[in-house]
Amino acid sequence: MGQNLLDHVIAIKAMGRQFSWIDTTKVGIFGHSAGGYDAGHAVLEFPDFYKVAVASSADHDFRMEKDWWPEMYMGWPVDSSYHKVSNITMAGNLKGKLLIVHGGIDENVKFSHL
Repeated sequence: MGQNLLDHVIAIKAMGRQFSWIDTTKVGIFGHSAGGYDAGHAVLEFPDFYKVAVASSADHDFRMEKDWWPEMYMGWPVDSSYHKVSNITMAGNLKGKLLIVHGGIDENVKFSHL
């Protein structure tokens, strides 16, 4: 939701400069639920930085999500902001590997939210 992942990229690059044992050319990310969205979004928004992602039980398109959650952070969808941050509409940016995992009994993020 917005540029929330940019600070991660900046911090990881800074750590790579400070610590020689951190290889910033092989960065992966994983997350579950909202973190699953972020993991998928990271590899799509920063395809030259994140090489692999695992997205578990993610809501990849906020237009399919329960209405109160994204609206709490992004407001009413009256412009193209929901379209711009959708992992579905950004799928063409994928360069690395993305594993999408979803449980069959998740009560929070339904299959229709994928």
